[in-house]
Amino acid sequence: QIGNAKGFCFVRFATKYAADKALKEKSGYVLDGKKIGIRPSVEQDTLFLGNLNKGWGAEEFESIVRQVFPDVTSVDLAILGDVQLGQ
Repeated sequence: QIGNAKGFCFVRFATKYAADKALKEKSGYVLDGKKIGIRPSVEQDTLFLGNLNKGWGAEEFESIVRQVFPDVTSVDLAILGDVQLGQ
């Protein structure tokens, strides 16, 4: 991992039903002392999670997400990479 977390991620579920259920059950969920934002994405089986702890690494966050949300097939934590000017 290079860079820092941007504070949001996309979580893909095994089915649209599982994503809908997670959206309904976890709306207003507090994670690490912060109320996270949960919104459905354009893709029917994926949720956008926002207001996340920017200090988490990808592996740590994936472990947390899999404990909170059942039926997750992938977690894509947005990372701000090292950007070099002129490239």
